[in-house]
Amino acid sequence: MRWLADLGFGRGYTFFLYVPRKSNAMKNAASFAYVFVNYQSPLQAKSCYHGLQHKVFKGTPLSVVASKIQGQQACLDHFKNLSASGRLVPYVAEPSEDTSRSRSHTPGQEVDARVLSWQ
Repeated sequence: MRWLADLGFGRGYTFFLYVPRKSNAMKNAASFAYVFVNYQSPLQAKSCYHGLQHKVFKGTPLSVVASKIQGQQACLDHFKNLSASGRLVPYVAEPSEDTSRSRSHTPGQEVDARVLSWQ
């Protein structure tokens, strides 16, 4: 979360989950880490999208996309098994506005989303 803040995108989100790369992945197989961030407004998400798309992080360009999962509550519901097991625990903040609506995203559509994910 700190690197996101250092890049100027550390405010305005209510959900943050880092899913690390699989440690037992085969050496020749692609294995990625993922980040899911729920912003309170589509404008904040769009700003983050444009700021991070293709930015090189630890030698790898980021690929930022609007997540199919949209809204804080949808993220909590989707990742509840990981959180309940204690394997991955997301950062969750109280929203200052209703971010619980679930919306879908069609690939190729202009970014108008609150939740971004990247690998």
